[in-house]
Amino acid sequence: MENGMYLMEIKTSLAKPLWVTKMLTELEITKDLYEKAYSDCGNKIEAKELMFAGDSTHNNKLGGFVIAGEFAKEIKKVIPALAPSIIHPKNAMGENSDGKIMFTVDQDGKMESYDKYWTRYEQSVMDSLGK
Repeated sequence: MENGMYLMEIKTSLAKPLWVTKMLTELEITKDLYEKAYSDCGNKIEAKELMFAGDSTHNNKLGGFVIAGEFAKEIKKVIPALAPSIIHPKNAMGENSDGKIMFTVDQDGKMESYDKYWTRYEQSVMDSLGK
């Protein structure tokens, strides 16, 4: 199947019997995220900051954390019954295999990372999830 037809088939075959109005797909969520970063910054540098060096396919620890935030936002919006279970992250850290600390979240839910754009962006996402 070409051009996203596989995803459409999954959505059609799973969403209907499960009474889900919108299936979440990483493809849509990450595409929107990267397009927003490009629009905000005017280049693809920020989107690449979420990938392992030299790789345009696999996320690093910061990328995984940011994308998890996108899924949390979408679940909260699309499946209201699960919203109370989605919480603001605290006491978290992402360290790559080379020892580089990609981000931290302290006990008060304040995020720090080496990248200012993603720090601001993800702090806003986390704050939208509630304290």
